Amino acid sequence: MVLEPYGGKSVRRFNISIGRIFLIILILVLGSSVVTWFYVPHNVSSLPSRYYQLQQSNHDTSAKLAESEGELSLRNAQINALKAELKKAEQHTDTLTQRIRVYESILEARKSGGIRILRAKARWSNPALITYDIVVVKSGNYPRRVSGSLRLVARSSDGKESILHLGKDAPELPYHMETHTFLHGSYAWNQDWRPDHLLIIHLNRQGKVREQTEIEIQGGTT
Repeated sequence: MVLEPYGGKSVRRFNISIGRIFLIILILVLGSSVVTWFYVPHNVSSLPSRYYQLQQSNHDTSAKLAESEGELSLRNAQINALKAELKKAEQHTDTLTQRIRVYESILEARKSGGIRILRAKARWSNPALITYDIVVVKSGNYPRRVSGSLRLVARSSDGKESILHLGKDAPELPYHMETHTFLHGSYAWNQDWRPDHLLIIHLNRQGKVREQTEIEIQGGTT
């Protein structure tokens, strides 16, 4: 402490030498070096190599992912193909089963006498097309080969009728058979009313009526 000559007040004076200043700077530099040592990577030269390794690893992972996705897509396509084949086989099996049942009914019908319509179906394939499926069978005691024809008459619930012209020279649909015959076809409907039933008239070779049956035309009305 130093007593000033004027005013009589005492003040503090600090004398800092150049050596002390240098020591403080040295301590700061050393502290900064220690911090840098702990927080900055030691081998800076290895950073490009590590970056390349990471890039390569990322590329390999992406390639494996793309390969796995490709295998999964191929597997799904194979599964879908197998499902489609299975569905087709099931449909084929159903068709064969239905045909077996038809032939079984034909064999059973041949045990009885006469020539008759065994089965008949009709449906609207589209709003202007009637499709029909008819099976005619004869018994075993009839001549080996017989012939006849079918006349199809479209009917509506309000009493309207119209003969379907199916033959080349006559409206009747002719047939020739030894044991049975399948009659399948379509008729383009172009009238302003819509039938809901089909009358099937079975005629012999001389044009006389053997039998007749009426069936519903499936598919509804518009």
